[in-house]
Amino acid sequence: MIFLKKFEAKGFKSFADMTKLNFDSAMIGIVGPNGSGKSNVIDAIKWVLGEKSIKSLRGKKSDDIIFHGSNSKPKSEFAEVTLTFDNTSRVLHIDLDEVAVTRRLYRGDGNNDYFINGEQVRLKDLLDVFVDTGLSKGSLGIISQGTINWFADSKPEDRRTIFEEAAGIGLYIRRKEETLRQLERTQTNLDRLTDITKELQRDIKKLEVQASKVKEYKEKKEELTKLEISIIVKDVVAANKELDYVSKMLNESRNSNITLEPKLNALIEELIIYKDKLEQSDIKVSKFSFELNEIINKINKLEIEKSIIDNDLKLDINSSDYSSKVDALYEIIVNLDKEINSKKIILDRNKNEFEIFNNQLVELDINRNDFTNSIYDLTTKNVTNKTNLTHLEDTLRNKPNHDGGSKAILNNKDALTGILGSVMDFIKCDPEHAQAITIALGKNVQNIVVNTIRDARRCIDFLVNNKAGVTTFMPVYEMKPKLIKPEHLEIMQHIDGFVGVASNLILKLEKKIQPVIDSILGRIVIATTLEAASEISKYTFSLYKIITLDGQIINPQGSITGGYTKLANDGFIGLETRIKEVKKVIESEEAQINKLRIKLKENDLASMELRNKIAERKANIFKFDDQIKNLETEMIKYKLEYEKLSKKAYEPLEGNKSEFTLINEKLNLLLNTKEKVENDLYANQNNKKLLKKKIYEIEETIDLTRKAIDKNKDIILEFDKKELKNINIIDNAKNKLNDTYKMTIETAIESYSEPLTISDNVARQKIEKLNKEIGYMGNMNMDAINELKEKSERYDKMKAEELEIAEAKDDLLNSISELDKKAHEDFSNTINKINEELPKTFKYLFGGGDCRIEYTDPNNILTSGIEVKACPPGKHINSLFALSGGEKTLVALSVLFSILKISSFPLVILDEGESALDPSNVERFANIIHAFSNETQFLVITHRPLTMEKCDKLYGATMLTKGVTTMIHVTLSDAIKNYANDKPDAE
Repeated sequence: MIFLKKFEAKGFKSFADMTKLNFDSAMIGIVGPNGSGKSNVIDAIKWVLGEKSIKSLRGKKSDDIIFHGSNSKPKSEFAEVTLTFDNTSRVLHIDLDEVAVTRRLYRGDGNNDYFINGEQVRLKDLLDVFVDTGLSKGSLGIISQGTINWFADSKPEDRRTIFEEAAGIGLYIRRKEETLRQLERTQTNLDRLTDITKELQRDIKKLEVQASKVKEYKEKKEELTKLEISIIVKDVVAANKELDYVSKMLNESRNSNITLEPKLNALIEELIIYKDKLEQSDIKVSKFSFELNEIINKINKLEIEKSIIDNDLKLDINSSDYSSKVDALYEIIVNLDKEINSKKIILDRNKNEFEIFNNQLVELDINRNDFTNSIYDLTTKNVTNKTNLTHLEDTLRNKPNHDGGSKAILNNKDALTGILGSVMDFIKCDPEHAQAITIALGKNVQNIVVNTIRDARRCIDFLVNNKAGVTTFMPVYEMKPKLIKPEHLEIMQHIDGFVGVASNLILKLEKKIQPVIDSILGRIVIATTLEAASEISKYTFSLYKIITLDGQIINPQGSITGGYTKLANDGFIGLETRIKEVKKVIESEEAQINKLRIKLKENDLASMELRNKIAERKANIFKFDDQIKNLETEMIKYKLEYEKLSKKAYEPLEGNKSEFTLINEKLNLLLNTKEKVENDLYANQNNKKLLKKKIYEIEETIDLTRKAIDKNKDIILEFDKKELKNINIIDNAKNKLNDTYKMTIETAIESYSEPLTISDNVARQKIEKLNKEIGYMGNMNMDAINELKEKSERYDKMKAEELEIAEAKDDLLNSISELDKKAHEDFSNTINKINEELPKTFKYLFGGGDCRIEYTDPNNILTSGIEVKACPPGKHINSLFALSGGEKTLVALSVLFSILKISSFPLVILDEGESALDPSNVERFANIIHAFSNETQFLVITHRPLTMEKCDKLYGATMLTKGVTTMIHVTLSDAIKNYANDKPDAE
């Protein structure tokens, strides 16, 4: 039988180079002189099969089995041996036809690696494969002189291992030992689990009481939470709704007053102007009335004088005296002519004034259009700037460039701790730097500045709990400023176009906040132009980001980002400055608008006066035109009568004037003056009427405006209180939700907007009651329910494990009982069979005598030691210890061969096992192993020719190089000639 097919060794003891032996025969002999290393083959086999004792391998420490070097070869770094077995008959406990077992050890490591067919395994796995093969430690499958001595001298309990292997119960024994260890562990685990379950039962009882209290608390708390948050939500929604209405009313009232108050001021100024004009007109009316009376008095006197003369003239005209009649007609014609000329002067003056006033009115209308257009343009700009101001103020207040997380934190700032504001709140800079600083800050502008890491963690928990977004927090006491190297800063300061380090351009920065700003802007440089930025980057080795005033960027390492960028509101930086500037512009515009409105009113007053004068002049033109026509008609009548009577044409005569003529000239002059004064008087009287009417209208409008303003003020006062009340409701709700429930208003509204089944009053009473009941419950273990659940689950698990382990224990006990039964039966049968064969083999080897095996404790076969009772021919001994070396060998061989007859080992290794025998016994030894070679493969290390003769194949061990073993195939004659020796090997 061939079981061991191949032997390969490298670096093991004296096998410096790869040594391969093909064992293709049933009986292999290994021969060689002492010290040649032939026994190292056996050591290598024992080592691969799991031998752990370095001493049994003839060494002191693990490195001793690794080739230690020679004069011609360096030492090996590892030892490796591989044995290849034919397992087609499944002798080994593994389902493979061929099994290659390898063991490897590295120098200085001390750790062994085991492989089966190249796959790493544990030593235990390897031993399980070879159990019951006769190759285990303590078996007779590997016999050396030491093995024989051990067999003879060992205790009966130790010797039974040989027979366990023969009985094939080694696997049972190993399984039983393992099962017993498992049983011990199982019992330990069972005891531990029993203690744990008892302890858990005690804990569960306590926790059930605590959990019941917590459950009641949670039920009340849950009810309270739902009611309280629902009421808070209802209050907040109502407050927000009312706040919307209040805000609308306040905005309307404030906006109304914003419009009405300037209007009132304008009306008052207008009233002052109209009253002033009225006063002036009143003075003029008095003046012109007085003048007119004076003129009328003079006219009346002249009219009386004229009427006397008129009567005389009429008498003369009607007289029969030709001369008197002609003279009277002539006098009447002269005076009519002068009166007509006087009227024409007045008419021409009225026409001229009508034209002048019309031209002035056109000019005033043009001025009015200019004033109106200017007021419209300024008002439009003013409205735009006010809208822009509102937008800027909203931007400053609402921070629309902030993401949801930042807004949520800032909106709940008062309810949290340690929040100083967003980075944007601390950024103030000159307008010329705003665009560069905005780009430098980027999204960092919305980062939240807090005092400590603990504050940041609380804020993060708040955002997580409310699913309110993400933001970056900057704890002031943890920030590590990033600054420009001093030597680089010194270089920059000498380069044209260097504006400064971004962090140094921030105005009015608190010392506490400086590390935050330095960490963001401390390594960013601002330059005037891209050329200057390039120069700075070149001289600072492209280490820093450089931003130009118009927003171009040179990045570290030299890349350039550029183009046109429009930043709304300068990126929200410098808003306060912009707001102040816009307010100044608005104030200036409103002042200009007021001035223009006053000028417009003055222009309108002037237009009104002109229209009165124009109307008066127009009436006068019609009046005097009619008067002139009537006078001319009358004059023509008198002329015709004169010319008829005098027989000559009328010609005015120069020279002394008559009294009637002088009176008429004076009267015409007075009438002319009177007409002028009347014009002025009537114009001022009309102005006065219009002014009074306008003043009345203005005063009425002022009164209505004041009432509207007062009403708006009352509304503002009333709704300011309502606004404050609703803001307080919302702020209190915000604080309550955050402090008690760690919840934002938005989350509360989203989750608790369902209407309650009870009224608000009942809900509020219920909330008060629940708060009191919860307060009375005192302290409690809030984790009791979780602990109860956890411990109950653990108890159930442990109890299940306890039952499972108890069942496993029973299974193990049953397994042990079955193993004991099987082992007892197999072991007893094997011992009986050995006792049948042993006397025969013993007699064959000894030439007589008797030998048998006995139990030291027959009542306990599975634990009993094994005693070998050997009686060589002519001797009666009580102990193997008393036998000679040769006799001990024969006894051991007798037992081995008896075992092989009933339970053949696949491989037997004999390391000079016959060295103590005499030649006749050697021959019997050789014959018997040759006979067994059909069922068992033998590997024999020998010096004895008779043994060599029986071997199918011989390998010779030699040291061609000192310290290095070489294995060669040798013939029988060469082996006997070179290696035969009756002395034992002393390697």
